[in-house]
Amino acid sequence: MDSNFAFNNHIRILSSSPGSGKTNAMLEWINDLPEGHSSILFVTPFLTEIQRVIENTNKNFKQPNSELGGGRKKIHLKQLLLDGENICTTHAMLQLFDESILSIIRSMDYILILDEVVSCIYKYNQYEEHYGITDNQEVNSITKRDVKTLLDKGIISVAADYQVSWVSEEETLFKYSNMKSLADEKRLFLINESLLCWMLPESLFQGMFEQVFILTFQFRWSLMKGFFDFYGIKYDTYHVENNGNGYEIVESHDLNHELEWIECIKPLINIVGGKINKIGSYYMSIRGVLTKTALSKNWFRNNEGLYKKVSNNSINYIRNIAANSSNSDVIWTCFLEHQSQLKNSRTTLSNWIPLNSRATNEFGERSTLIYNVNLFLNPFYFQLFLKKGIEFSESQWALSSLLQWILRSRLRNAESIDLFIPSKRMRTILCDFLNLKLF
Repeated sequence: MDSNFAFNNHIRILSSSPGSGKTNAMLEWINDLPEGHSSILFVTPFLTEIQRVIENTNKNFKQPNSELGGGRKKIHLKQLLLDGENICTTHAMLQLFDESILSIIRSMDYILILDEVVSCIYKYNQYEEHYGITDNQEVNSITKRDVKTLLDKGIISVAADYQVSWVSEEETLFKYSNMKSLADEKRLFLINESLLCWMLPESLFQGMFEQVFILTFQFRWSLMKGFFDFYGIKYDTYHVENNGNGYEIVESHDLNHELEWIECIKPLINIVGGKINKIGSYYMSIRGVLTKTALSKNWFRNNEGLYKKVSNNSINYIRNIAANSSNSDVIWTCFLEHQSQLKNSRTTLSNWIPLNSRATNEFGERSTLIYNVNLFLNPFYFQLFLKKGIEFSESQWALSSLLQWILRSRLRNAESIDLFIPSKRMRTILCDFLNLKLF
């Protein structure tokens, strides 16, 4: 791909289906860059993908190393940036980007390539790093008490758009120092006095880099799209085509390329029907309301007695419906906190992959899929976006995550798969998409 290809905007979203060649196109583009060109910061979800970048480019990429940073990767990252090195790191490192890192990038000449979207908005947890507390319920309880104390003492205030300001001029306790920094940078939000969350710096995508490429699929349904709209960040959308001689990045003026892709994959997905899906059906609540939350995170927390049934259904599906597929044909997922209760002799730790898996080809030969999840977005995020008049579709967000997971399989290579998706809600969303009712 020609490295001199002209783009209209400094942020380009490369939105193409998994397997279409987005990463390969960018690697070709990097290899075509002349010597002395801007340095590259390549950010990918997984450590395994870092190796792929290093092995398939002619640039000398380096990784942040905690040993070279006195025990902290962040310190070594700063040094690599100051030296103008080509850097490859993971999404997790982006969460450590503060003003000290941004000021270095601002003074240098870097291109950002982000392989897959990042959430951009995160629940605040000051207790994991300093106190090792990772249990969500415990963290939420402690954080609510802290926030109430800070509000009652007039140390913080909350605006109508949920943004937190640190108004006290007194010396800040150490455990609140990071919270204060986020508030001072206008990146901390308290939604309905219940959820304390923070965002990545807006400036990370506004004039910080010479160019920004984001490689993803269905960007329009992502939280990152909501983040861009929240801050009014402008971008152009492109997709990748293979012209026979290599990959070409083409500006997207419509969604015809996605419609063509749906027509190709639809006959390759065998979605299992019948009684085996009963556990994921809609049901009437005790208040007489039709409820669609079976197999959601809260459903699992409140129905421990049904874990065995969910697990046995997976075994039944593999043995009797999926032609007794071998374990090496299977991939399955569930919420991480319930993995140990749902695993069995056929759905094991070795063939489980996280429900948010993206940008990996490791399971590209798998044909038998089990999706024991009903995915909902934290409702407080909707409220945050709505304050800026930003509408967000939970169904499309859930569908995007589901499609990314399914496309870890051999479907990405245009080969057929069998899919057991017991949640009626998630199954309906997928079928509506394949039938062009949800697009």
